[in-house]
Amino acid sequence: MPRRYLDRRAEAEIEAMLARGDLANTKKDGQSAEPQPSASKNRSGRRAPGDWQSIVEQRILEAMDQGLFDNLRGMGKPLNLDEDQFVPEEMKMAFRILRSNGLAPLWVELNKEIREDIARMVRMREHVHSRDDLNAIERDHLRRDYLRRLEDINGKIRDYNIVAPSSQVHLALLIVEEELAKFDQPAT
Repeated sequence: MPRRYLDRRAEAEIEAMLARGDLANTKKDGQSAEPQPSASKNRSGRRAPGDWQSIVEQRILEAMDQGLFDNLRGMGKPLNLDEDQFVPEEMKMAFRILRSNGLAPLWVELNKEIREDIARMVRMREHVHSRDDLNAIERDHLRRDYLRRLEDINGKIRDYNIVAPSSQVHLALLIVEEELAKFDQPAT
């Protein structure tokens, strides 16, 4: 929900609570104070919007006092963060072997390689822009090399998107025309 909508709803709820007297809005000396929500329910049987947090905290503290968290499995032991819960059971051994040898899954390695290639390409473009002594033949040769690197990176991105486990981690292809325009126009 948009924040403005929530703010208006909260203001309306506070106004309604003030009208009912559910909020104390004055100090004993007559000065205005910050409104404090009461723990009581309003006419519709609902609690004020901010009350749920204090209720949750209160219930957790009560459960701790009753000792409900004392006999949990693994209590006092460190969490095993080496196990990836999202890895399918049949792949866990392979992932463990990769990790123990300092390697990562193919898609992770490809992502790293793509990011490094893009950084190299940007450095190359900046280097070309910094050189004033390039003649047309050298510049054309460097532009063709830049285009070749760009096409190689797009090929790696296509390969990466095929092996990546989820579309959420897919990478967008570099747009050739935009990248060449960046190459052709020196940075200001």
